[in-house]
Amino acid sequence: MRLRCGYARVHRAEPWVAGETTTTYTRKNEETSVPLSGEAIRTMNYVDDISVTLRRILSVLPVLTPEERERIAEHIRHAEPSYETVIAALTAK
Repeated sequence: MRLRCGYARVHRAEPWVAGETTTTYTRKNEETSVPLSGEAIRTMNYVDDISVTLRRILSVLPVLTPEERERIAEHIRHAEPSYETVIAALTAK
């Protein structure tokens, strides 16, 4: 079990459901058990990788000049697809 983004995640294959994994997410005394495909788990791992990258960016900010910070901010603002674009695609019906 590893903690990522405040969630404790446990993966286990259910013996009676071939090819499916049950993933349990626990956060602040809430628990939800949902069958997830390998593709969904892989995609969630990509999100975790993005979080790691953002933490690395945040750790470098104190040593950057104001000009460098502004250029990086502009670069992030214009990056596509953005986090908001992905969230919109996920929540679209």
